[in-house]
Amino acid sequence: MTSRNTAMFSSVTLTVLLLAILSHPAAGQQAASDVTFDTVAITYPEEKEVEVELTGTELGLKASGKAISGKATIKHERGVTSISIRIGGFTPASRLGTQYTTYVLWAITPEGMIDNLGEFRRRGSDTWDAWIGTPFKTATPFQTFSLIITAEPYGLVQSPSRKVIVSNRAPRQSGVQVAPNKISFVGDSEVDMIRFTPDKEIGREEYKKVPIELLGARRAVDVARFFDAPTYAPATFKQAQELIENAERQFNFKQYEESADTAQRAIAVAEMARQLSVSRKKAKDLRDLINDKDATITALEDRIRASDQNKLDAQKIADREAEARRRAEDRLQQLEDSFSRAREDLRRYDTDARRLREDLNRKTDELEAERAEKSKLLQRVAELENQLAEMNRREQAKAEAAQLKATIMSSFETKDDDRGLVFILPDSFFRSATSTELTAEALEKIKLLARYLSADPARKISVEAYTDDRGSEQQRREFATQRAQVVATQLMLGGVVRENLSLFYLGTARPRSTARTAKGREMNRRIEVILLN
Repeated sequence: MTSRNTAMFSSVTLTVLLLAILSHPAAGQQAASDVTFDTVAITYPEEKEVEVELTGTELGLKASGKAISGKATIKHERGVTSISIRIGGFTPASRLGTQYTTYVLWAITPEGMIDNLGEFRRRGSDTWDAWIGTPFKTATPFQTFSLIITAEPYGLVQSPSRKVIVSNRAPRQSGVQVAPNKISFVGDSEVDMIRFTPDKEIGREEYKKVPIELLGARRAVDVARFFDAPTYAPATFKQAQELIENAERQFNFKQYEESADTAQRAIAVAEMARQLSVSRKKAKDLRDLINDKDATITALEDRIRASDQNKLDAQKIADREAEARRRAEDRLQQLEDSFSRAREDLRRYDTDARRLREDLNRKTDELEAERAEKSKLLQRVAELENQLAEMNRREQAKAEAAQLKATIMSSFETKDDDRGLVFILPDSFFRSATSTELTAEALEKIKLLARYLSADPARKISVEAYTDDRGSEQQRREFATQRAQVVATQLMLGGVVRENLSLFYLGTARPRSTARTAKGREMNRRIEVILLN
């Protein structure tokens, strides 16, 4: 093959490769889901009420151990389809997997359009739900669609999970069009890979009080984290984390309704973070793909231009190589002559260089010895200065610690016992005998105490709440515990590590005085902060 034909073949080949890259579909494009659910889609006539039966799937029967059934009354009018259902036989969604907390009703068209119609929760007890079911009303702009109910990690999900527990059947009324509907669950397999954060282990009765919204918020934050929201939507994800932390605190303080409201907001913000992350990540991937294609196209264009130029310059290159070879041979001869002369000069200079090298080595050894001696002296001076600075720092720290301890001892009644050093916070530290709010003077004293206690981060601290014998045990426990929590909070604000703190309610144990007098009862109402041995 001639050089001309080779160049033409190379040019054509590169052109074909360029066209192939330009026409290739985007990398990472996913095939359609291979997981489907078969049901029927119903076209609802204008201004005609249609009654549709809702039946449970095999999965729903397996999870609940009983049949799920209900009815939906549906009417399409002026572009809106109103839906009213009543259905019973549900079991908690968590029986289908710990990641599931609730159920969602979906409208899905044969073309694959999806509408989240709202979170569905059963009403009342199992008996109530089995007798009359749970009502639910909603609406959708679709006219032709299927109804399904799925188990979900939270209510604001954008696509249904594979856990279909209810679907509609074809209506018995005449004059209503129905068609098969194969529902594909695109992307749902990603959620199955999420490692959800386990719920805290608490008692069964306490767990019953956990709002569904709080469980859903935990799952929503885990889902957003799985979709890289901390990287692609950090501000929104941080807001969701702050909201769920507030909801957890409200639940711990038995503010159940407030916790549910805050958790619902956390779900919405976490879902927003997930959607932002997905869209921003897709945009980044698309930009990277475009940049890669641009770079590939540029490289191919450069190769095509280089190939054409090589064909034109081939003869010139051959002529230049012949001339360069001749000049190189002449230059080689010149270099050989110069090398012979240089070798003679090298023999002559070698003796002088050896003598100079010996003198240089001797001077270098003397200089290194002087430098080593100077370095030792400087190092010793630095060590003495550091020792002096450390002595001054320790003396100052001792003085400050002694002054702080003296202030603490004058501000608190203290005692030593088998538990450790005990600081007694009397009833007068609070605004009244029934108040859990500290006085301004008490706050300042507790700040000093926190500063003293935080100086040794390895020591454990116990906060013990005592009270008098007035009121019921429950009232005394709640009152004393609230006081202890107020004191513990101020200690943490003052620098005490949370993990070092332990709170205990001891009630009327260890009374300091008789409970028969008001003064005695006042002495018994106290908080003891113990720096444990």
